Amino acid sequence: AARAEAEAARVETAQMRSEREGLAGRMPLHEADKELLRRELVAAREAAAHEQVAAAAMCQAANEEVLALRGQLARERRAADTALADAQRQTDVLRVRLDREASGALCCVVSELVS
Repeated sequence: AARAEAEAARVETAQMRSEREGLAGRMPLHEADKELLRRELVAAREAAAHEQVAAAAMCQAANEEVLALRGQLARERRAADTALADAQRQTDVLRVRLDREASGALCCVVSELVS
């Protein structure tokens, strides 16, 4: 990757040198330099605009992922709340049943003691 970037930079430098020389043949050197700089500025602005669009797309994708995760979290939270409520109801039912059985057993013990 580094070699490819270095090669691309070398090619770009050679192209700019060629453009400058070509422009210099048609206009004064300082005008050629200004034209080359103007072209570089336009290219840099275009590159920045493309990067901005790419960054906006990445932000949009990240926002969509966050929304999806929030939705998943809400569903899981509701499922956990439902499971907890079910467990509490079952505990209450078992507590009532245990109280009844204990009360019945106590009645039996008391009647055995009385008789």
